[in-house]
Amino acid sequence: MITYEYKCDSCGHYFEKSQSINDKPVGKCPKCGKKPHRLISGGSGFIARGDHSGPGGDWEPVKPGEDPWAKIGLPSGGCGGCPNSGSCGMNN
Repeated sequence: MITYEYKCDSCGHYFEKSQSINDKPVGKCPKCGKKPHRLISGGSGFIARGDHSGPGGDWEPVKPGEDPWAKIGLPSGGCGGCPNSGSCGMNN
């Protein structure tokens, strides 16, 4: 099973759905019933925050529904949401 991320353009609701790779994309937003789109994921990694000065030191994974980019001080959506996209040297 893979956890896919979805966002509804109609109401802005962000949600995740655990699905098989062969499953069809979700057809209705659970909040408003309109058709959401599946977001492109950056891979199987995770974003954590906290003090990592020691072994296992206070790492806290980003929780479902939280904006992971805001947790590390970036605009919502990461590079895609940045008005200076590409000027920092990161690949988009």
